[in-house]
Amino acid sequence: MPPMHSAVRVGGKRLYELARQGQEVARASRRIEILGLRRQSHEGETLVIEVKCSKGTYVRTLVEDIARAAGTLGHVAALRRLAVSPFPEGGMRTFAELEAAAGGGAAALDRLLLPAEAALEGWPSAHLGPQEAAKVAHGQSVDADPALPCGHVKVYAGSSQLIAIGLVTAERRLAPTRVFLR
Repeated sequence: MPPMHSAVRVGGKRLYELARQGQEVARASRRIEILGLRRQSHEGETLVIEVKCSKGTYVRTLVEDIARAAGTLGHVAALRRLAVSPFPEGGMRTFAELEAAAGGGAAALDRLLLPAEAALEGWPSAHLGPQEAAKVAHGQSVDADPALPCGHVKVYAGSSQLIAIGLVTAERRLAPTRVFLR
């Protein structure tokens, strides 16, 4: 169940806003998946665990639930995200790394950026010719390739320049939803 200090909206208001006003409201529980739960260390009253979980998991709530099941109380003293799908472990940067890179200027920071396609892994791709790409760049829809499934797609001008995110409709139109060209 989402904690009161979360960004979930209930009745148009964020839960954390209601919590700050001293209110507690009923919240619907959410289905999540715990893909892995491993004890890394245990010293005194401190337990360090690694959790692999689906999106929507509130780790602080999970820790409280684990403690309650063990007949005690618990809280999170530190929380570190190791990976976020679709970005693998090892791709995260620490503040220290960012600060060090910032010393080299904007170009050094830019080298740490991933291409936009990295966030769209697994999405189907639409490759457009010059005329269709120009229309999409101006917010116009075009005929969709019949082989594309309905739903979100990466839109390329030619074979390699990502120009937009689009939506293939049931009417077989490709409508841009976010255009990246300047």
